[in-house]
Amino acid sequence: TRAGQLATLGSIIQITGRMDVAERLARQALQLNRALYGPRHVRVASAMDDLGGIMLDEERLAGADTLLHGAVAIMRENYPDGHPELAYMLRDLGYYLMDAHVLPESDTVWRESAVLFRRYQGTGSLGYANSMMYVGRVATLRGRYAESEQTLRDVLGMAVIRRGPLNPVGARANVYMGLLLVLEGRSADAEPYLLKGFTMSGNIRAGWKARAVAATELARLYEQQGRRDEAAKYRAVAVVH
Repeated sequence: TRAGQLATLGSIIQITGRMDVAERLARQALQLNRALYGPRHVRVASAMDDLGGIMLDEERLAGADTLLHGAVAIMRENYPDGHPELAYMLRDLGYYLMDAHVLPESDTVWRESAVLFRRYQGTGSLGYANSMMYVGRVATLRGRYAESEQTLRDVLGMAVIRRGPLNPVGARANVYMGLLLVLEGRSADAEPYLLKGFTMSGNIRAGWKARAVAATELARLYEQQGRRDEAAKYRAVAVVH
């Protein structure tokens, strides 16, 4: 359909970073789907999720909130027992809730998405690993360090996370473990995780945020150790990203 073509094209353009064009196409797809199928159809939910994801990338949290919560609500109405697509929509809602610092709801959403990914894709899937990684990250943000460390160690043991050399999800898992260990005052233990996260992220758009966070933390760590040349190298990378 025309709406589907617009959604696909918008997703491709979003990857290139041309967010204004991607948003325009996503809005057109949403309008067409509403006109064709009515306001509570699953295709409308998918279009809302697409547009909400673009707004989240643009850090327009208020707009993303309405769209992502709305998409999940429509999917729950149509599939009260769950659906593979609902797992992805819960994932996107989880990203928003973390960015908005709504941590208790974020924890619930990530756990539900993990259950659905496990049901439909298995425990060896990237979707399940990603959701469990964020369960661990949310635990860190809520000060539940022991729970977070165990969850992140379980995630880091998954084959899909160890796969490389470039693996944005694996990169984030290592960076999140490094950040947790820094918070616990275990900087020496954190360094290899931060280095691995930096390496696995590569210089690709999907890994830029993890790469920048790892670089910033490594620069701070090396500065504290008096290793100024290494600190300067990583600080320069963090500024670029």
